[in-house]
Amino acid sequence: MTETKGPRRIGRPPKSGAYSLTYQDEFLGNHPELRGYLLSMREGWILCLGPTEADLSAQQVCLIDRATNILQRIRVIEGYLDKYGLLNRAALERKSLEAEPILSVYSTLNNSLLKILALLGIGKKGKERILGLDEYIVQKDRERAADTPVEVGELEDDKTKEET
Repeated sequence: MTETKGPRRIGRPPKSGAYSLTYQDEFLGNHPELRGYLLSMREGWILCLGPTEADLSAQQVCLIDRATNILQRIRVIEGYLDKYGLLNRAALERKSLEAEPILSVYSTLNNSLLKILALLGIGKKGKERILGLDEYIVQKDRERAADTPVEVGELEDDKTKEET
């Protein structure tokens, strides 16, 4: 019998930015400010949907975790673009203006994050209606009338007026 082995890997292991993202604990350990930001965003999303994580459904928790993961990748790409710029350096050497290829991934990740947040219902708040001056005065008069205490004698007088 012959044993079949998987394909033999040749060369060094990949060390791209995507590779480092697969080892999140190692990556986030080296970037505590990013870890803190992601944790605060996750806690904020949980607080928006329910006071605790136990109040959320499994689907909501899964979507929040996915959104946090996507946000991490977005922030790493933003850091790369801040450091190296939007233009492809290799293309510039050839005297050609081309954007970094990572921008398409960046755009896709942003759209995915927006869709997840829309699914969760985060950010949906009803617009407050702006009252006109007349409506405002009427509303305040109603609030003042509701706040004034009513004495027992006044209630009896109202009942006798209605009977006559």
